[in-house]
Amino acid sequence: MAKQKESEEAWEGFAKEEVSPLKEEEKEFLKAGLDALGKKEEQITQVDALQIVRGYQTYDPRLEETIKAFESIAEWRVRYDFQNILSQMFPEAEKFHEMWKETVYGHDKYGHVLISFKFQDVDTNAVSEIDEDTLNKVCGQKYATYAWHKLRTARTLGNQRYKHSFIIDMAGAGMGVLSGKRRNTIKKVMDIGSDMFPESVWKLYIINTPWLLRGGWAMVKPWVHPVTQAKVNIVAKPELAKEKMINVDGFTLDQLPESFGGTHPGKPLFDVLKEAIVDVRERGGPNQIDRSGRECLANPSGAFVQGGAATAKPAGAARASQASSTPLGTLL
Repeated sequence: MAKQKESEEAWEGFAKEEVSPLKEEEKEFLKAGLDALGKKEEQITQVDALQIVRGYQTYDPRLEETIKAFESIAEWRVRYDFQNILSQMFPEAEKFHEMWKETVYGHDKYGHVLISFKFQDVDTNAVSEIDEDTLNKVCGQKYATYAWHKLRTARTLGNQRYKHSFIIDMAGAGMGVLSGKRRNTIKKVMDIGSDMFPESVWKLYIINTPWLLRGGWAMVKPWVHPVTQAKVNIVAKPELAKEKMINVDGFTLDQLPESFGGTHPGKPLFDVLKEAIVDVRERGGPNQIDRSGRECLANPSGAFVQGGAATAKPAGAARASQASSTPLGTLL
C-alpha cells in the first residue's frame, strides 16, 4: 500500500512539472539551444522549449546534447516545412493511414490523451516501400496531429498537457516483429517521433506481448532509467493494463476503448488529421502556438493554456470550470 502511495505521489509530481514554468537552472539550456539556431529559432514554440529542455535533462553532457537536439529538430522542421504541415493534406497521407492505423480515445485524470495502434493493422511491407522524404512528411503530419489534438484537449479541459499515453497491441504480431524488415520499418516511424518530438509520452502500455519480449524487458529493465521504467508497462493481457490505467492513471470507463471494457468508441487518427487541417485553414495561423520558445525565459507562469499553470489539477475538476468558455480548436 505504501509503495502504491509513493508511486502515485511521484506521478503527481511529474504531472505538476507539465504545468510549471522552466526553473532558473533550466533556462540556461533553453537560451543556449535557441542562441545556436539563429533565424531557425522561429521553428521552436513554447511547447517545444519545455519538451526539449526537459526531455534531455538526463543526457550527459546535458548542455551539448540539448543544443544538438535544438539544432537537429529545427533543421528537420525547416526541411519539411513543419510550420505549415497541417495546412494541407498530402497526397500520400490517406494511403499511409491505411497502412498504419491509429485510433484516438479519451484522456486520463490529468488530461493526457490516449492513442492506440494494433500491429495486425500495420502493413510494414507497404510502409517500408515509402521513400524517406515522404515518410518524414506523413509522419511529421501524424505527430503534428497528436500535438494539435493534445492542445485542443488541454484547452477544452483548461488543464495544460503536452504528453500522451499510448497502447500498443502486439496481438498477431508474432516473433518476426522483433527482427528484420518489420522491426526496422516500425523503428523508422517511431524514431521520427522520439527524435523530433521528445518528452511527448506519458505512459506506454504494450499488451498481448510475446513471452520473449516480456523476458527481454525484464533483463534490460535494471539498466533503464527509473523514469523510463515507470512509463513502460509490458503485460500479457489487456485486463492488467486496464487495472493500472484505472487505479493509477485515473481513466474512467467512458475514456477507455471498448476492447478494454470501456465505452469510448475511438476515432481514427486520420479523421483527427482532417479536423486539424480544417481548423488550421480556417484560422490561417500556425499549427500550434503563436508564442515563441524564447518567451519561456520570461514567462512567469509557464502557461500556454489558459488556466493550465499553477497546479496539476485533475481534468475532471478543470472541465466544469473551463470547458464552457473554451471553444474547441481555438488555440493561442
